[in-house]
Formats: sequence, structure tokens, C-alpha cells
Amino acid sequence: MDRRQEKTKQAILQALIKLIDQKGLDQVSVSDLCQQANINRSTFYLHYKNIDDLLLSVEADFIREITDAIQDLETEDLIYNSQALTQLFTRILESIEKNSDLIITLMSPTTSPRTRLTIEQAIENIIIDRMNTAIIREATQEELPVSKTYIAVTISSLFTGIVAEWLLSGKKESPQDLGQFISEVATQPMIDRVLGLDQ
Repeated sequence: MDRRQEKTKQAILQALIKLIDQKGLDQVSVSDLCQQANINRSTFYLHYKNIDDLLLSVEADFIREITDAIQDLETEDLIYNSQALTQLFTRILESIEKNSDLIITLMSPTTSPRTRLTIEQAIENIIIDRMNTAIIREATQEELPVSKTYIAVTISSLFTGIVAEWLLSGKKESPQDLGQFISEVATQPMIDRVLGLDQ
């Protein structure tokens, strides 16, 4: 994508955020977007089919950014190493912080439930995948008191809940500090307890 196309897509994205905040997603039209972004309709349709297609593209870009940010992290010792957990959570939080205006808007009551769930589920799925991989290396299902999936889902749900509060309260903590809190206080003790590593 050349610089001009990227600039146009950014203008459309900023217009979308502003309009959703002003009037809610259901009331945003292509005409509204074009007027707000100062582009013509043909330019919009060069990039997207409609508003739903724009949202899908935005969601996919965000998910790709998080995936790219953590792809080089080792998962093997994730459940033993709070520093590795902190690094995983911090990388995700940094991507969220970078896109915080967008994420706050997409997770707000003025957008659609589907969009909110998509963003939350995407973050949860990334964490579930990483945690399941680490837990599977450590223990068979027979050795665990509950399903491996429950462990990963609990951690991912806890993470997204804290992230939502962090965003709504103005991101007072840095991604590093919050990542460390989630790892050392909220996650590692539970992992140790379930896997018997605290004995």
C-alpha cells in the first residue's frame, strides 16, 4: 500500500471513530464518512464495500498487529516464568494502547455488540492459544483438576476485563506496569495453584 492510500485509510478510520462517538455506529452512513474524511464516495468504495466491510477490515488489522507483536515470543516456559508472561501481556497492551482511541470506540455501547465481542474474543483467543500451548507441554488433561481450556479462558477473560477498566480509567498505568500486575498478581498464582507448582 502506498503512502497516499495509507493516508486515505487513516482519514476514513479517524472519521469512523469520530462519527461513532458522536452518533453511534447504527447511524453512520458512507456519506457521513466521506464528508467527515473529506473524500468522495468513489474513493471510499476503492477500499471498502460498505460500513460492515470497513469494520471487518479494521478488526482484522488490529488482530494482525497484536499477532505480529507477539509472534517472536517463546511460549515453552510461559507457565513457569512470570517475566515471560509479563512480556506477553505487555506486548498486547502496547498494541492496545497504540490503538486505544479505536479500541475504546469499538468496545463502547455506541457500537454493535458483534463488534465489541469480536475485539474481546480476538484478544482472548490469542491468549488462549498461547496459554494452551504452554499448559499442554506441562501436563496431560488427566493430571489437571479441570480442563486446560478453563485455565486459558479464565486468564484471557481476566485480562480483557482488566484492559477494559484500564482504557475507561484513562490508562493511568504503563503497559509494562499493568502487564507485570496481571502476570505476577492475577495470573501466575492461579497457574501455580492449578498445576501444583505452589507445593
